[in-house]
Amino acid sequence: MEDTDKLTELTEEDARELAKRRGTLSLNGLTELSDEAAGALAEYKGTVLSLNGLPRITENLAGLLAKISVILHLNGLTYLTERTAEELAKQRGMLILDGLTTLPERTARSLAKHAGLAISLNGLTVLSDNAAKELSRYEGRLSLYGLVSLSDKAANSLAMSEADVSLSGLIALSEEAAETLASFKGWVRGKRPDGPK
Repeated sequence: MEDTDKLTELTEEDARELAKRRGTLSLNGLTELSDEAAGALAEYKGTVLSLNGLPRITENLAGLLAKISVILHLNGLTYLTERTAEELAKQRGMLILDGLTTLPERTARSLAKHAGLAISLNGLTVLSDNAAKELSRYEGRLSLYGLVSLSDKAANSLAMSEADVSLSGLIALSEEAAETLASFKGWVRGKRPDGPK
């Protein structure tokens, strides 16, 4: 079977053929994707679509990719604008955005509207209080493995969330934050905090 990760260009015609595949479709060799090819990929009914080579996407491209209701890997993105995030949030599968290193408040607000099952933001090592408050509105599964600490305010926001939150990277929490997360009504998976650092 052809190694699709070796593809560095994708025509609309080729995308239409690839969209007929089942299972995982990995196209990590692509550094750009035309709207026409993305539109053709929207017919993909497999399980996982990996586009980790894309360093950026436009609002229009995000809207086209959002039509693909699978596990969508876009780990090449290090930053998302508010409007691009708003388009991606229409996606009904899982969004894997582990390349994001910053999450502005407005982008967090847009992502919190995600219509799908889960969002993975494991590349974040810092989460502002305001971004945490916005993410607390999300109702799916939220993965934040990259965070090693949370402020009391951010912990309180996430503890009020309807989401299932994964925080396995946490190693530094105040007593107050640890107690807050311990009483979380949802699901928090993380290391046992050692108290204040």
